[in-house]
Amino acid sequence: MSDSILAICGSLRARSSNRILLEAAQEVWGKSRLKIFATIERIPPFNPDYDVDGAEHQSVADLRNEIASAGAVLVSIPEYAHGLPGSFKNALDWLVSTTVMSNKPVAVWATTDRAIHAPAQLREVLTTMAATIIEDASIFVPVCADASSADALLEKPNIRSALLASLGLLTCSPHE
Repeated sequence: MSDSILAICGSLRARSSNRILLEAAQEVWGKSRLKIFATIERIPPFNPDYDVDGAEHQSVADLRNEIASAGAVLVSIPEYAHGLPGSFKNALDWLVSTTVMSNKPVAVWATTDRAIHAPAQLREVLTTMAATIIEDASIFVPVCADASSADALLEKPNIRSALLASLGLLTCSPHE
């Protein structure tokens, strides 16, 4: 299995704690092995009438292609109003009719221990798409308000080792 990871941030905020966490993961894993999908906000509202080969929006095709070529997927998800952010759920809806997530190893990360509904909802959707959720790689990483960058986050004790351990579990061979 490839050790390449496609990281998807569930938040659209440019400096969200979830994005900072993924940038820290990219720092420790390497930009050549961990790519952050950066255009989720360009994905149009899901409409099954447009979900046919060749008719989907370019950003939808990009998301599908990048997931298909990645060895694993990492999602850092915020929780809004006890659920998944609407824009992120919309992106997932564009994947349901495909097999790009089938047997794909996935880790779910959260930056607050108060996020319980969104990760549970994400697991349900991923299970519906036949993804392989790697529970041991799915972690809570406390991103404090003062961690304004990946470098600042990586200065926190144990963060680097937690990220490396999770990423290693996500890309190891037992779930191939």
